[in-house]
Amino acid sequence: MSLQNNQYKAEVINAPISDSADYDYIVDTAIHNTIEPLWQKYTAQQLQFEVIRESSADTADTYGGLTLKVVAMFHDIIDYADFKLSFSGPYNTLQVNENMELSFVKKC
Repeated sequence: MSLQNNQYKAEVINAPISDSADYDYIVDTAIHNTIEPLWQKYTAQQLQFEVIRESSADTADTYGGLTLKVVAMFHDIIDYADFKLSFSGPYNTLQVNENMELSFVKKC
């Protein structure tokens, strides 16, 4: 199912990441753990995700120049509004908690 240009979009994750292949598993796991609660709340008909890895001069010195963006795309304005009211993102930092679980969180 492809989305039209008039769909409702919101950034879920916008964070610098390492461009090392060794970190692919870490980043992929963190993406999964971060968006899992959204999959529990919305169905696949209501929500899709777009994952973008792009070069960024702003993060070149620290992380190798990659920025991860995950965008939530909604088909219905009611679902989009509900998401915007309940979501505090975009998340901008990779975190490992005390149970060694990976996710993205929002840090100021």
